[in-house]
Order: sequence, then structure tokens, then C-alpha cells
Amino acid sequence: MAPTTTTSTVSGGSKDTYAVPITQRHESWHLLTATLVLLYMVISCGMPHISQYLILPLAVFPSSQPFHEIISYPYKRFFGCILVSVSQLLAPTKLVLTFTDEEGNPLDPEQFVTRDSRKKSDDPKGKITLLKMPDRSVWISNHQIYTDWIYLWCLAYHADLAGSITILMKASLKHVPIFGWAMQFYRFIFLKQSWLEDRMPLARQLSALVKRARDAGRRAAASQAAYCKKSDGGSTRTSNANGKIQATNESLPPPSIAGSFSSHLAKVLLLIFPEGTLVSKLTKPKSRAFADKLGISDLRNMLLPRSTGLLFCLRTMAAEIDDLYLVDYTIGYPGIPPAGYGQSYYTLRTVYVQGVPPPAVHMNCIISKVPSRADPLARDAQAMRVPPVGALPPSSEASGADAYQPSEAEREAFDLWLRKRYQLKDQLMDRFYQDGDFVRGAYKMQQRQGAGQAKSPDLATQYVELPTRLRNVGDLIQTIAIAFSVFPLGFAYYWAFKSIFRLVAHRVA
Repeated sequence: MAPTTTTSTVSGGSKDTYAVPITQRHESWHLLTATLVLLYMVISCGMPHISQYLILPLAVFPSSQPFHEIISYPYKRFFGCILVSVSQLLAPTKLVLTFTDEEGNPLDPEQFVTRDSRKKSDDPKGKITLLKMPDRSVWISNHQIYTDWIYLWCLAYHADLAGSITILMKASLKHVPIFGWAMQFYRFIFLKQSWLEDRMPLARQLSALVKRARDAGRRAAASQAAYCKKSDGGSTRTSNANGKIQATNESLPPPSIAGSFSSHLAKVLLLIFPEGTLVSKLTKPKSRAFADKLGISDLRNMLLPRSTGLLFCLRTMAAEIDDLYLVDYTIGYPGIPPAGYGQSYYTLRTVYVQGVPPPAVHMNCIISKVPSRADPLARDAQAMRVPPVGALPPSSEASGADAYQPSEAEREAFDLWLRKRYQLKDQLMDRFYQDGDFVRGAYKMQQRQGAGQAKSPDLATQYVELPTRLRNVGDLIQTIAIAFSVFPLGFAYYWAFKSIFRLVAHRVA
């Protein structure tokens, strides 16, 4: 289904609908579309949700917990595919991705993608088959509208991380029927936004998250090593202390199915919005008051970030993961004016029911290595090029949650770093509102060219485009298979209970 409207008439002339405030649009409620969206989401999410209940007994016993993890992984990835397919059918758009270093200097985006020139694509360089992002990372982003997490999950899908994502969310979302229950199965982390109440539960869940990933990495490495012993070359794959797979010879036999799933489970993606909530008329004054309290200038396009939770997450994870990265996204939506509020132009209803999605979602990405015990990056941390997480405790298993609490000096250093990073993000948003993109108008200039004209290679090399659609037919088939997995699982339960009943009845007789 294509967007239903492209222009809207307002005082002063005709404008693209997405650039008109929602209150000024002449659009009606699409009851049929709303009903279809609701049915699609309830059926596609509700049936796998029942399946998750059916496999829940595997999580009870320690010996069967790895099997529960392996079976559960496709369901989270499946939900990512559902989000992509809903966007593809009801609100098609594209993700325009740019990369800069820690100081805002542009990087070549081609080093972050894999292309296949044999596959059909509008891009002469070939279709993008994979977005190359760190396997173990914490993602942060500014937060303008509720679709932010949807588009970030779509981006994770292109990076083959859709099944590895864990989102920090408000505790009020935990008990939303179907969706909230499913998020609990996905082991999302729900916070009450009170540090005294959240610190201990957050520490436990982060430690469990890292432990699952580390154990999965070790299982994947052991599975690969078992296969390598059968090869003529005798080459092996080993894992480091964190379970990271390291290949010593690429011409190796494929791992087992369990080992393949374990390699996916070894990936970690934790998504956090440091602002804590959306930028709006209600939250902006609070940010301004917080800035006045600290004696600093407020941001123009964002809320001042809160550093306590993010620092705690980075310290907890970096103490266990040597190859942890911080991936920082700045998201811009066309049509929103400077100092405007995203919710005045885009909501879940207008995007997915009324069919008025953004023509493109612009994302600027900065990837920073998080210092670890093995590689403290002291010089870069001192120069503010990487997040200064401070001295890390030896291990969560040995030290406990309190060890991750930073000292006052460490907290102040990280708070200063995060504020400077958000000042850079604020400058990027200023540039976006001025030029219409994060590459000084290069993307906007390309879009102005006629369809029959050749695109300028100098402009096109500054960004990459990822469509919000499923990458291949295989993902569609897997999505359908997962959606209807409730039927074979239900039959298996029926057969098991029937067999037990017959056995009991036979012995009683």
C-alpha cells in the first residue's frame, strides 16, 4: 500500500503532506486501514506469542536453557521482520545513512556495507546485502518520535542484528496486552526511571544478557572447532575469553545448526535513548530548567541527556566484553522545522494508518570503541574521542553490582563527554534543518535530479540508502513459518498429552 496523500493545501500554497502540521491536514481516519493494521499486528504477533508460551518449559531447567535460547532467537528476529514488512506495505520509506568520526568529519560509507553487483538495484554499484556494524554494541540515539525505535530496529535488520536487540523501555509498557508480554519474552529491560529502584534490576539483567552472549559464543566456537577437526587442513576456530569467534582459516566446513544459532546469540545490541523521553512542548521546558540548574546552555533541537544509566550500562558490559562499541545515531526527519516537535508531524497513526511516512529517514552514525580492561584506550579517553567509562571492575561474577558504580570523578568526566557529544549532535541537527540532510545538501541535490539523468558519483558516495523492505524471499518465508509455528507446537503438545494419558490409563487398567 502506497502513501495515501502526497500534498496538502494550506494557507500560502500547496506543500508535501508530511511537512504540514498534523492539526492542519485535511485527512480523514482510515478505518479500513486501521483495522487491517491492527489485525495484521495482532495475528502476526499473537500467534508466535502463544508459541513462546509453549516453549517456555525449556527455560525452567538449566540443561535445556541453551535450547530455549536457540529456539527463542528466531521469534525476536521475526518481530523485526514484521516491523520491516509493515513499513514496506503501509509506509514505504528509505533509511539514508551517513558516517562521521568522533569530531564530525565525514567517513566513506562504502566501508560499512557489503554489495552484490549481480543483484538488481537502482544503485549502479549494486544492491546492499549487509550493513556492517559491530556485533557487540550499545546504540544510542536522539528521540523525536515514537517511530525512532522502529526505524532503528529496521536498521538492525539490515545489519543482521534484528534478533539480538534489547531495548531499555518505560516500565509502563511492560503490561500492554500482547506487545508488552512479547517484549518480556524478548527480555527487554523495563525501567521505572528512578535510579534507586532501577539500579539493581538493571545490573542483574545486563549481567544475564552478557552471560548469555558469552556462553553462546563459547558454544559456537566449540561447535566450529568440532567440525574443524574433521577437515583435512586441521585448522581451528577459537574464542577469546568473551566467547568471540576468531577464524584462522576461511575454507572450513559449516558449523552445525545449533552452532550457527549460537553465533547469532553471541551478538549483543542494547538500545538506549539517553534523553529518556521525546522532545515535546512538555519536556523541553524541563530540559531548559535542568540546564539552568547545572549552569549550562540548553540544546536547541534535543533534550539534555541523562548520563547515569548509560554509564552504568557501558561499565557493566565493558567489564565483560572486550570488543564493545558505542554506536551513536542522530536521526532527522524531513518536514520538521527548526525547533519544531516531531510528534506534531509524525505519529504512529499518521505514518502507518493514514499512510504519510517520511520520504526518507536520515541517520548519521558515529562508532566509538568502548575502553575495556584489556584495552583501556587511556589517551583517546583523555582526548574525549571515546567514552571515558573509568576504571572497570574485574568481573560481574566476582565483584557484584555495586562495583559498577562509578566514582564521582568518573561520573563527572562521562557526563561532560556525553554533553559534548550531544552538542555535536545538536550541531548536526542544525545542519540537517539548513541543508535537508547530513551531507551538506548532497542527498537533496541528488533527489532534485530527474529520473532520466545520471546521478553524480561524487554526491552519491557521501551516503548509502537502505529501503525499509525485506531483503529477500527467504526472510518472507521464515517470517510466515515463524508466524504459524504455533500449529506444529500445539500438535506436539497434543500428541504428548495424549500419549501420557494413554500410558496412565493403560497402567491403571
